[in-house]
Amino acid sequence: MERDIPNDERFIAFTSDYGFKVTFGNEENTLFLRKALQALIGSKVAIKKIAFIKTNLNAVTDVDRSIIFDLFCKDENNETYIVEMQLQATDVFLNRLKFYAFHSLNRLVKKGKFDFNLKTKIYCIAFLGTNIFSFEDYKNVLTLKNQNGELADDQMTYITIELEKFNTLENAIKTELEKLIFTIKYDRNMEKTAKRPEFMEEDWLKSAIDELDVRAMSADKYDEYILYKVREAETQRVKESWKIEGKIEGKIEGKIEGKIEGKIEGKIEGKIEGKIEGKI
Repeated sequence: MERDIPNDERFIAFTSDYGFKVTFGNEENTLFLRKALQALIGSKVAIKKIAFIKTNLNAVTDVDRSIIFDLFCKDENNETYIVEMQLQATDVFLNRLKFYAFHSLNRLVKKGKFDFNLKTKIYCIAFLGTNIFSFEDYKNVLTLKNQNGELADDQMTYITIELEKFNTLENAIKTELEKLIFTIKYDRNMEKTAKRPEFMEEDWLKSAIDELDVRAMSADKYDEYILYKVREAETQRVKESWKIEGKIEGKIEGKIEGKIEGKIEGKIEGKIEGKIEGKI
């Protein structure tokens, strides 16, 4: 069935809100998510089961801030995973990851007599569209270490993937992590390629790619995607209007403040000069 594909994009980007939701956040089929998490944390043990946790966490106290995660889940061993997709540059993103991880750790602490014998690991994972570190590696694993680089604690582990730094060629792809990142980064060019890389036919990657293929969508999913595109366009329009209004308001306020300050300074300087000249 031929469809009017928005902007002639047959494959939706993994990095878009919708693409992330139907691949990493697919609750009906968690194969891709389980394999992706295993590759990201570098585990040789397969993750067998994933349970999704609500992504909106209320603040702990009245003065605390609530949180909305892109993805929040746990495996069969109660290991916790927070996964974020951040494409826009931000200097404070690492602080945001720490805030997420500490908030999740706080949820593990129970009321009453609690000995803080916390063994559950928390993985805070972020795919970044721009670079935030000066390190050469595209993947960085951050834990608590001493001044000699010796591991002190890894209960809260931060894993960042800087997509810009990943330049491994198709014929050099070997690891599951490389397959994952290559697919995420280049998925939108698949329709322009005569043949997909063989590793993209592996069941875990293919299941995710199929979710992004507009032509392969069911009628209900296609309607959902079109609704998402409409909402996305409206959101962008509102953001742009805010920017324009903000600039206009800024200029108006700047002019008003400038005139007021100018008048005040002029009066003050005039009075001071007048007094000085009068005395002279």
